[in-house]
Amino acid sequence: MSAEGDAAGGLRLLLVEDDERLASLMAEALARAGYAVTVCGRGDEGEALIRAQRPDVVLLDGHLPGKDGFDVLRDVRRDFDGRIVMLTARNDDIDQVLGLEGGADDYIAKPVAPRVLLARLKALRRRDGPAAPAPPAMMGDSTSPRGPRAPRTALEWVRQGYKTGADGYTLDLDAEDPTDARLASWGAFAI
Repeated sequence: MSAEGDAAGGLRLLLVEDDERLASLMAEALARAGYAVTVCGRGDEGEALIRAQRPDVVLLDGHLPGKDGFDVLRDVRRDFDGRIVMLTARNDDIDQVLGLEGGADDYIAKPVAPRVLLARLKALRRRDGPAAPAPPAMMGDSTSPRGPRAPRTALEWVRQGYKTGADGYTLDLDAEDPTDARLASWGAFAI
């Protein structure tokens, strides 16, 4: 197993891609990097697998038979808090905004080099870090079947009322300050 594979640690990844040749090549590269990959070629089947298997990461094409990837994203985000990366040839600005605002953790336009895809997945894992417990006033606020989700960025941390980061340092970010919001969105203060 490669160094990248060691870093993936057997994370469960669902690849929802209707181009069989591309799906096969991507699944092979992801498996070599240490991911436990399941491949699906239809949006409706992908949605069912997301709900049944609860993968750690979903790579979701935007244009799929059975159900459009953007519709799948919208529908599963109601009760799935795992990572979803849109991986699609739909690269217009509006599509990217719809994907990200619809709940995607990242948006990657195809074609993408395997090395770049693996680096983006590694960056997502790096941002996850250790989860901190929610403050008592926030318990039960989440509609997720897994309970409250710890914030992933400093901006989420501030919006949800946390006063300290997972590392114990006090956060001095203002959710309404454009500079703080921009830095948080760049991942500079990812927790």
